[in-house]
Amino acid sequence: MQYCHDVTERAPGWVEGWYLEGRMHFLQGEFAKAHQALHRCSALAVSQNMPIADRPFDCWYLQGQAAEILGDCDGLMATYNEFQTMAAEAQLPQTWTYPPEGPPICAPPTPVN
Repeated sequence: MQYCHDVTERAPGWVEGWYLEGRMHFLQGEFAKAHQALHRCSALAVSQNMPIADRPFDCWYLQGQAAEILGDCDGLMATYNEFQTMAAEAQLPQTWTYPPEGPPICAPPTPVN
């Protein structure tokens, strides 16, 4: 973990460094930290005009998983929709889909009768 932190501190514009730090946080169950690092990864990939096919898929996917675990429907949907747009533009082989009603955490509550 220290290595990943050192990398992002010394090379804050390196997309892969933020991916590795986010992945490590995710694997350690630190989902809020994972979400932040993976968001930085995806934001850098976009701002640096990295070709869509070269962007680390997991920066979006794990970020979305962390948001879902944290119960952050808005964050999850923003990440998911951004990935779906990229996937359509570049015809990516990776898939990430939810049922038509969306992720379970974003479904409206079932009324109790």
